Amino acid sequence: MAGTLNQQIEKRAVWGVVAGTFTAIAGLVTILYPAATATVTTLFIGSALIVAAAAEFIFALTAASAGAFFLNVLLAVLYGAGGLALVSRPSEGVAALTAALATLLLIQAGIEFAVAYQLRSTDALWWFFANGLLSTALSLLILFRWPSSSEWAIGTLLGIGVMTAGIARAVVAGSVFGATKGVESWNAH
Repeated sequence: MAGTLNQQIEKRAVWGVVAGTFTAIAGLVTILYPAATATVTTLFIGSALIVAAAAEFIFALTAASAGAFFLNVLLAVLYGAGGLALVSRPSEGVAALTAALATLLLIQAGIEFAVAYQLRSTDALWWFFANGLLSTALSLLILFRWPSSSEWAIGTLLGIGVMTAGIARAVVAGSVFGATKGVESWNAH
């Protein structure tokens, strides 16, 4: 029974390494083509907002009160206008999303510094403080170079996130695979 369980774990671990490797490669491709990634991301977000607008309009038709009806119609109009703007003018949409990304990174930095302050008596302080510094640096780099930073910021940061997630998945799955080999040799004795 343990052998079959071990074999199932090994099989899933191998697939985890393969999936992680392909994810890391996809992240690398995303980094190599940041402008294309930013455009595709903008079109996706715009399309998602248009779908959300349609859903809000449907919710408005089924609203139980006038207030809920008007709120859903207002949301439908806002989502629809934002979605249409992103889809119809993706280059301007990329610039807007880049500015929003820089702003969010600055907000994240503030939160990281606040968490670091709360954890000032622990070793974790330095991880949060370092992350806050990195977020601040990225935000300022994007903002000081905006709108030209729109050409690389979204695609590069998304690619780095996808690539590191793939590497992490492959490493964890490889560790699991290695651990199953250790269990096999231990069971053999």
